[in-house]
Amino acid sequence: LPKHIQLTCAKFLNSQTSSIEEIRNKYRVRLERVYRELSESQSLIPSRPNSSIYCFVDVSPTGFSGEEFATQLLVSENVAVCPGNGFGRSGENSVRISVSGDEKDLTEGLTRLVKFASNKG
Repeated sequence: LPKHIQLTCAKFLNSQTSSIEEIRNKYRVRLERVYRELSESQSLIPSRPNSSIYCFVDVSPTGFSGEEFATQLLVSENVAVCPGNGFGRSGENSVRISVSGDEKDLTEGLTRLVKFASNKG
């Protein structure tokens, strides 16, 4: 595994942090909320996440590729998402959203992302 992941795991294992199951449930709830909110947008097509801390979203209704969408979102709304083209050809029109950050930041970023997409689609 990459060094940063190893260090994060070591830090977790040496801490008094909540159980793995509590953390898993926290991310499961976040992913479901993100999926639900993105599904309400006419300009975004999220894939239902079934694991991990990421949600893939098809942004083609906005007229942008995933890379263009990610760049424009960062420039205009100060929100970072990962272009989907790094995950193969099927991700060219998608972006990947992480739900692992601070809850307040996730909520604000999601609001900005949906607003941005609505103005483009």
